[in-house]
Amino acid sequence: MASKSLDAIYTEQLRNHPEGHALYFKAAGSQLRPGACGYFREIGQWRTIIQIADVEPHLLTAQGWKAPSGYLKVERSGGREWPIKLSESVRDVNVSVEAGATVPGAPISGGFAMHFGTRRGAGAILITGGDVMCNQLARDSLALQWVLDSQNMRKLLAEWPEISQERRTLWMTTGTYTVDSCAISVLNSPESTVKIGMDLNIADVAHASPSEQWWRQDTDKTWNKYTAEDDSGVVVFMSGISFNVGRLRKSQLYAQYKKSKQHLHRAAINTSLQYLLEDEQAADDPWIVEIVPKCEGETSQDLDIAVGDLIAKGEDREDEEERECQDDEGF
Repeated sequence: MASKSLDAIYTEQLRNHPEGHALYFKAAGSQLRPGACGYFREIGQWRTIIQIADVEPHLLTAQGWKAPSGYLKVERSGGREWPIKLSESVRDVNVSVEAGATVPGAPISGGFAMHFGTRRGAGAILITGGDVMCNQLARDSLALQWVLDSQNMRKLLAEWPEISQERRTLWMTTGTYTVDSCAISVLNSPESTVKIGMDLNIADVAHASPSEQWWRQDTDKTWNKYTAEDDSGVVVFMSGISFNVGRLRKSQLYAQYKKSKQHLHRAAINTSLQYLLEDEQAADDPWIVEIVPKCEGETSQDLDIAVGDLIAKGEDREDEEERECQDDEGF
């Protein structure tokens, strides 16, 4: 079995935080914004296909898209610092005083090092610098409707065939958290440790909140440090709707219904989530692309309900298909 990539480990390890999908590779806030529809490339970097928020409808229709049923606006708030974000497996956190530094409880100016360790499995660490900004899509349920619209989905699948061919997870982003700078690290094996060096000039190190701004050159090279290139910041978390994408020939879809009492998979549960791809070379047996939505991170109650309703309708459809298979086979 192939080992997981560092970006996959990092995202998986920080799922214990409610802010959403954690990003290992640098993504500018100007490129990954609420209202951005896109996907992650094989190497883990984000690619935006289309931005539908804060865009006039006629600009979308001019490109062949159907505009959202209402204007989508991005709301921005924040202005607070975050403590260190750790995965649940990172248990050993220690601060060591280096030469020339004073003891905790007294005014200090000197060098310190913070050590992180995990005793089981992998781990992940995020240290942010500056205020954290929250960027959220108002009326995010409209973004779901936009993606599922047959005109928009067919255009996505036709013009970006790698989505279905490579079974990429399609995203509609509804929220992001951005920072001026950040430092991230992955502990990819049991008993791994990493260190970050700090230069401090604070009154009491015992009550200090580590900041990426304390970064020093002798810090472990296992850290990645990202700095924003403009005032849009660097994205550290994203929320939204992820769509697992699969495809199979039309003949395969119905053949599997008849051959097995078991569920095909959740992607085949709802005809509203199945899209026919035109294929001139196989007009009699075209591809069926199947989409399964899932809410990720901080999403509105309306969006959660809308996605839940789609899944519930699909489960009813799946049960009906299974009963038909059983009836055909005499069960």
